[in-house]
Amino acid sequence: MKICYFTHDIKKNTGSGIFSRNLADAVLKLRLDWQIDFLVSDSGADKGESHVLSVNRRDILKNFFKIRRVLKKYDLVHALDGFPYGFLAVLATIGTGRPVFVTGVGSGAIFTPNSFLRNFLLKFGYRKARQVFAISSYISKRIKEKMPNLNIHTINLGLGQEFTGKHSEIPDIPEPYILTVGYIKRRKGYEYSISAFARSLEKIPGLSYVIVGIPSDNDYKKELLDLIVKLDVKDKVFFYSDLKPDELDFVYSRAKLFLLMPQETPNDVEGFGMVYLEAASHGLPVIGSKDSSAEDAVLNGNNGFLVLAKDVDATGDVIVKIISDEKLAQGLSEESRKFAALMTWEKTAKEYLEYYEKY
Repeated sequence: MKICYFTHDIKKNTGSGIFSRNLADAVLKLRLDWQIDFLVSDSGADKGESHVLSVNRRDILKNFFKIRRVLKKYDLVHALDGFPYGFLAVLATIGTGRPVFVTGVGSGAIFTPNSFLRNFLLKFGYRKARQVFAISSYISKRIKEKMPNLNIHTINLGLGQEFTGKHSEIPDIPEPYILTVGYIKRRKGYEYSISAFARSLEKIPGLSYVIVGIPSDNDYKKELLDLIVKLDVKDKVFFYSDLKPDELDFVYSRAKLFLLMPQETPNDVEGFGMVYLEAASHGLPVIGSKDSSAEDAVLNGNNGFLVLAKDVDATGDVIVKIISDEKLAQGLSEESRKFAALMTWEKTAKEYLEYYEKY
């Protein structure tokens, strides 16, 4: 079988790239005689990649006939997000008989206020697709708010071999510490996790907070720095960015717990939360936010806890609860490792293969 993936990119350091690459690799390990190529809107000049998509409205029609010509050699088309990839895949395959699958991944999967044309095209793609998937129950729920009768199957992401177990020690890292890993952007909810951390210091004054993430919103980063000063925790919160995998491995291995409190912001949503699985694979208890994609990546009460993102008092109390109770922390740690071991790309690929092989 020859499959074409429509996706943003297949770079090694982006969420879209990691998803696209790992899914394709896992499928091809299970079906050695298959072929998977990519159509992308952000090129990295990789083998098997054609840079013919565009999110620029003026270029979509220009590329449309090129896309249609390319797709004639594939048996199946899989769009890895709803907009623009889902509707483009459906539009470009009209009359060809090629089945189109669409996976809702993140912000491109959900309907946004005051965007009539975008929402119309997104809905068109979902309706015409042979099957619609979502990478988390939260994304599925958000789609079904506008299309309650749409058949959506949730298939979570897997955990790859991002870490080798070889550590590159970072000097002077402030122990003991709690950890967050993720881009510095508003949807990550850092204002809530920082405020919760400040509350936890009332009971655990020797604790520090390590944040690993590249700023993608400088205004938001400044707001966070101002908040840190306001809460008088400037000497307790430490930012690191652009760590190498073995350095990040070290940071995970020394943390007491992992904390990320994602929130939905206008036109931006957390799709799944791969970092929860990374933390779990290192045996960390995890804390995430309710009513978010974290609900699929954290087993509430089993390997961690889910708290309302804006309830900083409750989150701070959970931090104290885990760190103060060694037996509880150990139990959560053991369950994290078990859970992470189950969340593999092979498992994800097998679920998709059930649908691929129907057509």
